[in-house]
Amino acid sequence: MHLAPHNTSLPAIRPLLLCGLIASLYACGGSSGSDDTSGGGGGVVAQPAITLAGAVLIDQAVRNTAVCVDLNANAVCDTTEPGAALTGADGKFSITYQPADAAATAAFNQAPVIARVTPDSVDAADPDSKATAKAFQLSAPAGKAGQINPLTTLVQTGIAGGMTREAAEAAVARQLGIPAAKIYDYQSDAASSSAVLPDTARTAAKVTAYALELGAPLQVTAPGAAAVASDQLGFLNYAGADNYVARERKSDGVLQADGYARQIETRTGKTSGLASAPEALFPSVTLTSSGWTRCDTAVPRLTTLGNPARTLVCNQSTAFLGFTLKTLDVGGKSMAEAVTALRAGDAALEAQAIRHDRSIEMDPAVLGTATFPAGAQVRTVVSVQLNRSPLLINNTATDRFGFPTLDIMIANRPASAVNLATPTTVRATTVGAAGPVDASHVLRVAFVNATTAQFYSCESTAPAYTDLGSCVAHSQSAFTISTVNGVRLLNFANFPGKTFAQGVTRGYTEYDGNVFGFREPAAIADEGQAVSYSVRLNGTAWNAMKTALGIN
Repeated sequence: MHLAPHNTSLPAIRPLLLCGLIASLYACGGSSGSDDTSGGGGGVVAQPAITLAGAVLIDQAVRNTAVCVDLNANAVCDTTEPGAALTGADGKFSITYQPADAAATAAFNQAPVIARVTPDSVDAADPDSKATAKAFQLSAPAGKAGQINPLTTLVQTGIAGGMTREAAEAAVARQLGIPAAKIYDYQSDAASSSAVLPDTARTAAKVTAYALELGAPLQVTAPGAAAVASDQLGFLNYAGADNYVARERKSDGVLQADGYARQIETRTGKTSGLASAPEALFPSVTLTSSGWTRCDTAVPRLTTLGNPARTLVCNQSTAFLGFTLKTLDVGGKSMAEAVTALRAGDAALEAQAIRHDRSIEMDPAVLGTATFPAGAQVRTVVSVQLNRSPLLINNTATDRFGFPTLDIMIANRPASAVNLATPTTVRATTVGAAGPVDASHVLRVAFVNATTAQFYSCESTAPAYTDLGSCVAHSQSAFTISTVNGVRLLNFANFPGKTFAQGVTRGYTEYDGNVFGFREPAAIADEGQAVSYSVRLNGTAWNAMKTALGIN
């Protein structure tokens, strides 16, 4: 499941998705046999032969997988257990078993089925690549072997943990946010495109397969399971006790009626010794179904329980599937050494070119000889973003203009009145927040009429681009004003800064009685860009480190 660089699709990217996990569903198999016959004289009743048929699927049909019936429930294909020849290109298998007696028949019919995926296996979704870099096992519950896939493996995990099949199916569906029926047939789901990773059962199967390949422990949370509170450091940028920003996430672990637990992110910080204001700690607003939303402590993150699990961020504007890869006990360990290792990341994931979202930006040496207390842990989590990132106003303090509406802004910034003589006259006759067009020039805007905008390129210094030098006319673009989720948006047909900004476009909007510049994040160019990982301290570790840093 080696992850490929960002110019490949998930299948080749192998993390997540190891090669993709879905395929066309083949007809569910069943068992068949001849009519019962009995020997004379009250002897043992002869049992009919049983045939079990189905298919192994990840993204699509998987070739070269060994399948067996796990009669002794040890999750291993023993040589004494009935098995099939390696699957062909269609992923199909067929097992014929002759039970010795009625007890053997019952045992066969009540046993789960196992499929062993190895580096010799090939998924039809990417026939030129291996299905995995590391062997792992899929399974399906008794009576449901028509398709063996990553989602049926989760169901069998729940059953092995003591749940009924029906309860396990419901738990898996809730945990991943998919219809229960899709567990056994997700082949009708749309395939991933170059612009988006769909929020579907197919994608959930890919994520689960990647977790299996990496060796992550699967977990299915039973209905009514006791709540387990959690606390973790989301992010820390520390330059000193008087200059830092910290984000902490806490949850009581209680599942609500919608199947999600609430997680609250609190942020604290100081600048030059002064406590940061709420708007500085939560500077952006996001376009959600409710319009522009500042996702502060009043807007909880929603997360299901289990591994993998589903997370909804900022009024459900962005969805993720993710899993805990491993948890490391760092109690008694040097804080400086542990934080250094945390910042370096996970070697295996780095080798797959998975993006590392660092949770700590600081010089670990400032921690001196401090050590973590008992119970301190470091957790590595892999996350997969579903769908495209929403529009946002990056900073409501700096991206604000002195116009109450878009119409008034357009009327007061006509291209016919633009004066490029000095930076002062440029600022007074154009609109900013259009971003850089190259490494040394920033864009300004004025309006030719109600449908056409004129862009200007002005010398400016990276990375802030707050100064202005000489300016020249750059290009024109048509623009439109539309309403999305109750919000008015001015979008350009041809935004000239898109290439330099690697696909990010900009426009203007109305919020809180003013005009602001907004940004539309770039579309996901390949599935690899949707995958990231982070290494984070738990609450025990973070609380101890706060004391060591003097920011309690």
